[in-house]
Amino acid sequence: LPVRSREPVEMISMPTLLDRFAPRQRVRLLKCDIEGGEFDLFTDCASWIARVDTLAIEVHGKGGVERLLAMLDANHAG
Repeated sequence: LPVRSREPVEMISMPTLLDRFAPRQRVRLLKCDIEGGEFDLFTDCASWIARVDTLAIEVHGKGGVERLLAMLDANHAG
């Protein structure tokens, strides 16, 4: 069974992550396996998605792939 921690975990936005670890660089591959969090991540990705060349996403939840593709299209990433 997984161990559940009660330790706080820092959350940062994708633009902050990219600026911190890949300033002014392109991302060749962004792999996402975030257990349903992909919908939160890509709902408003227009400010950073153009820096990503390739996405590999494990999609969870209702609507699945179609919902995620609609989000990407709405953010001009389709």
